[in-house]
Amino acid sequence: SNIGKNWAGYKILFVWRYGEDSLRVLEQFHKEIMKPPFNEKEQKILQSAAKVALVGPGDVFVFSGANAHMTLGVGRALSLTAYESYVNLNTRNV
Repeated sequence: SNIGKNWAGYKILFVWRYGEDSLRVLEQFHKEIMKPPFNEKEQKILQSAAKVALVGPGDVFVFSGANAHMTLGVGRALSLTAYESYVNLNTRNV
């Protein structure tokens, strides 16, 4: 799981479904940097996200790190966000 907090600026958070959807995103965009203006392929993959959220100053969020995810800064102002990933102590995870 990932837990984060946004201190300044705005971001758009995209999260894809676990499994085939996440694998497809990772296969097509592994190590890619997306920025506007988006080409047709990028637009299509962004539209396929299961969840899209606008994260603003003071917002706290939780999502599964097992799902493909990405953020995009909104506007010209600095966006400052931090998040940590953790694994619980279930024997399957250790």
